[in-house]
Amino acid sequence: MLDFKANIDHGKVFNSQIMIVNDQPNAENGTVLIRAKTAGPPIHKHNLQDEILEVVEGQLDVYKENRWEVIKKGESIFIPRNTAHTYKNTSESDTYFKYFISPQGTFTSMMYDFERIIKQEKIKSTKDFSSLIYMSMVFRKYKDSLSSVEPPDFVMSFMATLGKVLGFRI
Repeated sequence: MLDFKANIDHGKVFNSQIMIVNDQPNAENGTVLIRAKTAGPPIHKHNLQDEILEVVEGQLDVYKENRWEVIKKGESIFIPRNTAHTYKNTSESDTYFKYFISPQGTFTSMMYDFERIIKQEKIKSTKDFSSLIYMSMVFRKYKDSLSSVEPPDFVMSFMATLGKVLGFRI
């Protein structure tokens, strides 16, 4: 059985939890639990980092290079830097997958920021307008290492700027 002890809980909004490990030199890594029938993050790309996703339990739908691919238990996928990607769990069961992002950047900090503002109830859903502003602000805070593809990065930038004008703080 998988030894999973989450230290980041995005469960209320994103139906996922993360166990940050970060035990690899010059990298960020851990394990993600994504609940059954759950969408993943917006389509995005890591500007300076490569990523590997490896399914430990269940299956994961991964979007890469304009197509979806099902990754099953024991399989992995390599996502080179600057490649648009995302994932989701369309299955009836929870999925656990490991991620490995290299070189080390700010992904872990971004995950902790999301958790903090979810706990502050600034992000309540993925459809609420003020929640979308807060999510955009987090994405823009980490713009040097991550950029949104869908919605386009300029939309995230506009939403983050609107949030600042309206007095939103992350």
